[in-house]
Amino acid sequence: MQARASSNASTQQTTPVRSTGPLVTAALVLGALNFLVPGFWAYIAPSHFQSVVAPWASLGEHFLRDGGAFSIGFGISVVAALFWRDAITVVLIGISVAALLHAISHAIDADYLAAAFLGALGILYAVACVARVRSERQSGVTNQTQPM
Repeated sequence: MQARASSNASTQQTTPVRSTGPLVTAALVLGALNFLVPGFWAYIAPSHFQSVVAPWASLGEHFLRDGGAFSIGFGISVVAALFWRDAITVVLIGISVAALLHAISHAIDADYLAAAFLGALGILYAVACVARVRSERQSGVTNQTQPM
């Protein structure tokens, strides 16, 4: 582990910079792909996804798109974990993406009231994430990791 001097000169603290090893990085990349690939597939082409993955089932496109949105949010969280060590930041990134894509899914199906509500939640999560990152930076805390 390396130590990085804080940008806050008054405290002169050092914050360790975490580096993930190759096994952890590989597991996180594989985990991200495990959620992102089927997530984008279900979100972008729900009928095709259903015909390949579960041709015997009768599933609604809306629910497949919703599942894709949540899967993409999980995958983005895994990717974010490669770059941020702060769990709150990682979670806010993931739920922001999932909520905004979920809102778009409702807008596609002309459910505008739900789309507006879910979009507002997604924006709230994104704003909270930006506020969290700014607050951490201003306090001199280094929350980014160095993959491998």
